[in-house]
Amino acid sequence: MLDIIDHDRIREIRLARPPVNALTNDLLRALIDAMNAARSCEAIVITGQPGVFSAGLDVPAILGMDLPAMTELFNTLWHAQRAIALSPAPVVFGITGHCPAGGTVLAIHADYRVIDPATALRMGLVDEICEASQCVSRALDVARELCAMPREAMSRTRQMVREDLHELFGAPADADQLSREFAAIGAEMFSVPATRERLAKMFARKR
Repeated sequence: MLDIIDHDRIREIRLARPPVNALTNDLLRALIDAMNAARSCEAIVITGQPGVFSAGLDVPAILGMDLPAMTELFNTLWHAQRAIALSPAPVVFGITGHCPAGGTVLAIHADYRVIDPATALRMGLVDEICEASQCVSRALDVARELCAMPREAMSRTRQMVREDLHELFGAPADADQLSREFAAIGAEMFSVPATRERLAKMFARKR
C-alpha cells in the first residue's frame, strides 16, 4: 500500500492503494511505520498517484463497521497525524491530485505542501502551486532546500514554529488518552444514523 523511494538523504513515501488511496486502518498503520522508519532521514516527502493523492477515509468500509472498529480507525488516524506533526525530519507533501477530507487532515500537519489548485493557495491550505506533472519533483526540490540548511538551527526553528502541534498532540505520556478522545469523537460522528444514511446514498450513486 506504500512505495518507499529513497532520493539520497530524502525518503519519499508514496501512497499506493488503488484506485484512490482511500485511508484504511492498514494503510494508516503502514504510513505510521514508514514515518517511524524515516526518522533518521534528513527530509520526508509524502506523495500519491497522478491525479489523486487520497480520497480520504474509506467511507464504504466505515459504513460496514461496528462502533469498536470505527473507534480503532480514528485512533489510528490520530496517530498518523501525530507521526507527521512530530516528525524530527521536515515533511513535505506533494499533493498529486484530489485530496479531500482525511487526505487534507494528514497534509495540514506537514511543514510544506505543493499542489495545483489556486483555491487551496488562497485559503492558506498549501504553500505553493505548480503544474500537476511537476508536483513530486517540486516537493523533492523543497525537501532538498530544507536539507541544505544548517541542521541544528533548522531543527530548533521547526520546534519553535511548530510548538502548537507539539501541544496539540501532547507528550508521549498523554498520547494514549488524547488518541482515545479523538477516536471516540470520530466514531460517534460516523455512528449517527442520519449521517450513515446520507453517506450510504452518496456512495451508492458513485458505484
